[in-house]
Amino acid sequence: MTVLQSSPRPSAALKQQCGYFDRAASPFVEVAPPAAALPGDVDAPGEAVSRRYHPLPVAGRGWIDMHAFANGLTVSRIDCRMSRPRAEQYQTFPDSLRLNVVLHGPEALCDRQGRQIEAQVGDILVRHGDPGPLDWRFPADSHQAAVALELPRAMVQALAQEGVDLSHLGTPGACTVLRPRA
Repeated sequence: MTVLQSSPRPSAALKQQCGYFDRAASPFVEVAPPAAALPGDVDAPGEAVSRRYHPLPVAGRGWIDMHAFANGLTVSRIDCRMSRPRAEQYQTFPDSLRLNVVLHGPEALCDRQGRQIEAQVGDILVRHGDPGPLDWRFPADSHQAAVALELPRAMVQALAQEGVDLSHLGTPGACTVLRPRA
């Protein structure tokens, strides 16, 4: 049995996501930030960190929350309806495996090769490692709901050492969509 140790940077995924929500042009504001939150606290090894955001009133309604566990696992949830189209642009990603289950509304993204990747309700959008720059697009007035699980590379490697076959989740450095069978 493989023993998982706490990663020295357990919440790189959370830090990257918070970076989007915390920048000036974001349509989201943090709800009741933790009293002890300091710039860099999401890097504290061995500690769990949570964040919750909601859209500015003029931008839409709903919420987004993220929780990074001490072992590096991150769980994110979204349930929003934005009044305007929304675009998120990311240049780099943590070396992790992200499984995003689309519960409501379409998700569309464009990778560095210009390839359009579209996920519908019931699909699992898989990001395996750092695929390079990605642009996410969400149409105006669409209900977006999803749950994402992000595993740090050490956890993915531990699963592989235990004999878990993850080859169907795509190759490192890529995004793919898994669709349920009809």
